[in-house]
Amino acid sequence: MSFRFASPWLLGLLILLPILGIYLYGSRSSTRLASLKHTAVYHALDLPVSWKITLRPLLKMLRLLAIGLLIFALARPQTVHAREIITGEGVEIALALDISGSMGSLDFQPSNRLEAAKSVIANFVSGRAYDKIGLVVFASEAFNQSPLTLDRNMLQRSLDRVELASDLGIDDGTAIGLGIANAAHMLANSESESKVPICPIVGVNNPEKTNP
Repeated sequence: MSFRFASPWLLGLLILLPILGIYLYGSRSSTRLASLKHTAVYHALDLPVSWKITLRPLLKMLRLLAIGLLIFALARPQTVHAREIITGEGVEIALALDISGSMGSLDFQPSNRLEAAKSVIANFVSGRAYDKIGLVVFASEAFNQSPLTLDRNMLQRSLDRVELASDLGIDDGTAIGLGIANAAHMLANSESESKVPICPIVGVNNPEKTNP
């Protein structure tokens, strides 16, 4: 991040502040206090000085400061975010995640298999900075949860929304073939030279729909 002025030439007006200060402090008319003619002057010698009189020099300084800040604002100060271009070779990866009933088994207490798989996938994604990654979920059927993307935040949100088929109202089953086919189809139109479908297999292939 860097700092700059959109109209830096306006900062040249700041040179007028010393001149204006000399004028304000040097002008007798501007510093002359009100006077009072009285025959017995000694009666006014011990009178307290008004705070307005005491702070009058400060008021002039505040005026100069206000003018300086106005000039500063007219110059339009800006913060500039530097852009860093990083080049790297990435791979396009389509992940096929099983959400069938078997993924609800509590093998990884206190989490079930699905939550454990989601955690592993999240760690895997965070370490693949240059790769486009998509997500397919499947039970008795398969569908795309997230397209191929470099947006890790969007992919993580899609992963967080993954639930078991029974919770999503989808017929149970483990159609591994459909999951892999959807992952391959996601990569079919890609122009990348490196494409990888990945399917973390936990259950046994069982595409038949079961009653809830």
